[in-house]
Amino acid sequence: MITNELKSLNHKNRIRILSYLNGHPSGENFLIAFLISRLSDFTPFNNYPYIYRYEHFVRPPYSQFGKYDLILTSGRKYFLVVEAKYFQDGIAKSTIKNKRSKVRKQARKYRGIFQQHNPSFIVYCTTITNNKSWTNEHPEFLKEFSKFQTLKQKEWKKRLF
Repeated sequence: MITNELKSLNHKNRIRILSYLNGHPSGENFLIAFLISRLSDFTPFNNYPYIYRYEHFVRPPYSQFGKYDLILTSGRKYFLVVEAKYFQDGIAKSTIKNKRSKVRKQARKYRGIFQQHNPSFIVYCTTITNNKSWTNEHPEFLKEFSKFQTLKQKEWKKRLF
């Protein structure tokens, strides 16, 4: 159910996340900020218009269990756990493959934990990366992100000079 609490949480998280678009155009926060700025443009994200959690401990207050990068919701009983991974240029393909595999496992693990704590919810998971390999789960997102990042990098360089 879409409550005032959910609307307030969504608004607070959205402002926090979108502020990363003004920073250096790289990193997981920048990747997530781009997603949030264009949430309605990409499948399956367009089915989850509300931000339920952002950088939230999996088992508060214990940091050793990790943090959810992002949990989106339809506003009803459907949730999407999103794990983000940003790859710097020049990383070896084998390293990328290992990290991509790790982030997928992490997304599935966090989905399971979230489902366990909320048995009445229907929970899915996915990953987003800036990696241009053929196995990227969301090629349409990646294409638009790459264009946007290139533009922001040009703006960033202008600020420095």
